[in-house]
Formats: sequence, structure tokens, C-alpha cells
Amino acid sequence: MHDIRWAVSSLDTELHYPKDLFHDCDAVRSILGASAPYVIPKVKSEKLLRDIGLKTEVTISDILDILNVWISSGTLFKARDVFVNGDHDLHGVEVVTREAIYYGLVDGSFKYSLVNWALPYAQRYIFSVHPDKYHNFKQFGFDTMNRLQIVVVEKLFYRNVIKNNGGASKKLFKCSCLLQGNVLYTTGDSDSHALYMELSCLFFDGNSELHLANFLHMITTMVESGSAEERMEFFVLNSQKVLKLPAEESIWSLPSSLMENDEYARANCFKTQAAVAHPSRMLNSDDDEDFDTKTNAIDATLPIGNELAMNIVLDPSDKGPEVGASKFNIRDRLNIGTPNVVQALQTGKDGELAAFKHFTRLFGKRAVKWVNEINETGLPFDIVIGEKESETEYIEVKATKSARKDWFHITVREWQFAVEKGETFSVAHVILSGSDAKVTVYKNPVKLCQQGKLQLVVMMPR
Repeated sequence: MHDIRWAVSSLDTELHYPKDLFHDCDAVRSILGASAPYVIPKVKSEKLLRDIGLKTEVTISDILDILNVWISSGTLFKARDVFVNGDHDLHGVEVVTREAIYYGLVDGSFKYSLVNWALPYAQRYIFSVHPDKYHNFKQFGFDTMNRLQIVVVEKLFYRNVIKNNGGASKKLFKCSCLLQGNVLYTTGDSDSHALYMELSCLFFDGNSELHLANFLHMITTMVESGSAEERMEFFVLNSQKVLKLPAEESIWSLPSSLMENDEYARANCFKTQAAVAHPSRMLNSDDDEDFDTKTNAIDATLPIGNELAMNIVLDPSDKGPEVGASKFNIRDRLNIGTPNVVQALQTGKDGELAAFKHFTRLFGKRAVKWVNEINETGLPFDIVIGEKESETEYIEVKATKSARKDWFHITVREWQFAVEKGETFSVAHVILSGSDAKVTVYKNPVKLCQQGKLQLVVMMPR
């Protein structure tokens, strides 16, 4: 029975080996749809099914074989959809695509900033290393990048879908990044290399480009480690042979819209959160609006050591610590409320501007660099002080409009950077009040926590 052509296919009138045909079942139909070569009539006996050797699963080899059948039949593809050369190898058609399935939208400002920061470097790399790709992308792919959305989600999966046929796999595959059309999906905890690998698909016809991803990852690591801009540029030009762009080339950047809507998630019954808009107003160091900064007890030029003068604002509803208790306010719950992300981003930007002007007055404009002045970089610091790399200090700004707020949020990445940099890392806490700003500097917060002068708190989800 195995070595004789006797089975009838649903696609033609010829006889076939049973091993070349599929059993009509959900596992096959969910991937190949109705246009697979099913045996007819349908086999109902499980024993007979096993004995004659019909296929009940779909492999990549099966998909390619069936693709050739579809192409030769001409029933599922138009001439403009495919190109077949003399050897009958398929080019220029995406038959099996990945469809994003996600759960929950989260704030995408950091990933947006990271991609936006990396795009000009990607542009330089492609211009220098792949000039033909660069020219083609400018002609045919630029519109996609101008509409590129960065969607950050809690959980991300994909399923395989056969284009032009409607068949879709029921199996979900977990991933951290996925480019689908003009939407780049990513999880909040995805690493930069995975993000760059998927981003590279945008420029290389849907294929990831490892060398581009490695290049972007290397310069990201250099910036995170505190390398000076001159040193990084030397590395890019001389080691990587990536040239600067001609003056007539427009610098690539993301559109201002930060997040895609969650229509797809709702349609597929997934939990979602409201999308986050990009800030409508961004301040810079040349704005007319000014801040009168007041330094609170701690001089930014001096090590804090044991001279830390720190004000802890207590909750009036608290009865206060008992005798012999810690000097910190002990509470059962931290009331963080529901943050307005747009407002929080603007407060952060205003705080960075106030801190920048404060440190500029102390050290001079040549010695102080505001790394987020033009675009949010996503780095674990906001301000760099020092003209020489060996004397560089890093300032992370934490801003609030509430004088009663005695805590601030710090990310794992920022804390790791604080551990690495030690005495050269400080947190500038800024309290904004109208046109005034009160700046308090905590030098080496890790050491201050070890000394009990600051406390690190872990929040558990409710």
C-alpha cells in the first residue's frame, strides 16, 4: 500500500502515494487551509490512517512542496506576486508570515527613545556598508519608516499565517520582538540586541542583518558604559569604517506618534491598557521659561559622606516612629496613584532642564552636557559633568511637583549603573514649584543606602 500510487488527492485527478497526501484534520487545515492535497474520501478509521501513512502534521518541507504546487497551478497567486527564475526557485514572495499576538500595552517611551536614538547610526551604517540597499530603501521603503510605530507590550507571541490563503496556525510562539508591517512590537524587558535584530528587517527586505544589529549594540554598550562622544565617534569612523552622512541627507527619525492603538488586541480578546501619547511640549535649554534653582544643603561639587543633610517629609496621617525606630517614615503602603504618563514625561523634562541650568551655573556650560536635550536617549543618566573622560560624573535627575513626595522611582538599569559608577554617579532630586526649582544632590546613592541614609524599596504588585 505504501509503494503504489493509488490514493486520490483533492487538488487533482491523478493517483498519489499515500505518504504524499494529508489527512483532513484541524492540525493541517489550521496551517494550510482548504487548498492542501487532502486524500479523498476522508479516512475515518484511525488504524487505517496509521497503516497507510497519511500526513497529519505540516513541516517546513511540506510547505515548500505545496507552495510549488500552488505556483504551478496558478490558482492562488497572481503573476505580480511571485518571480520564478530559470531554476524555479522562489524569490520576492512571503508565503508564511508571522502575526503578532500580544497581551497588555505598557509605556513605550524608553523603547521609542532607544530606537529613535539608534536610527541615525543605522542610517550611517547602511549608507556606508550597503549603498545599494540605502538607495533602494530611500526610493521604496522610506514611507514605511515614516509610519513606523513602536508598540511595547507585557507579553508577545506570534503565530504562522499563510498569506493569500487565510490559513493560520493555532500554536503560539513566544518572542521578545517582532516587526509586522510598519509596527515594531517589543516587550518591556527585551534587550537592545534583539530589538536591533528585528529593526534591521525593516531595511533588508524582512531579513534580519546580524552585522547591523551588532554595530548598534556595540555603540549602545559604549554609551551605557559612559564613553565620551569623541571616543565613540572615533570607534565608528576608524574601527567600523562607518562614514558620516553627506550634508544633503536627511537624518532618519521616528514619527511623533509613540504607540499604536490596541484595536487588534481588543478584537482578539486580549487585555489592554490605554495607549500613551508622546509629550506635546518639549522644553530645551534655550526656552524663555527659566527656573530659579535653589540647592538644598548638599553642594554638588563635594562628596556627601557623613555630611548628608536630607529632609524626609512625613505623612501627617502617620503617628510617627516609636522610640528607637529608624529615622525613616515606616508605612504599610506607598500611595503612588495612577500616573498621567504624558504629565510625568513633561515633569521629568522640566526637571532635567532645571538641573541642567543649575549645574551649568556651577561648572560652566562647556563642562555640562544634557544628553536628553534634543531627544530622549533612554540612558541611565541625564546629565554629564566634566570636560575630560577621566573626570566625568553622571547625574540622573528625578523630578516632582510635590514638596511632600519623599520617594522617587529608579529603574534596575539605573541602579546597575549607579553600582558600576560609584562615586561618579549622583541623583539630582528636583522639586518644581512654579518658576522655582529646589535641587538636592545625592552622591553615590548605593553607598548612602548601605549607610542607611537612603532606603531602597521593592514594590510588590497588588
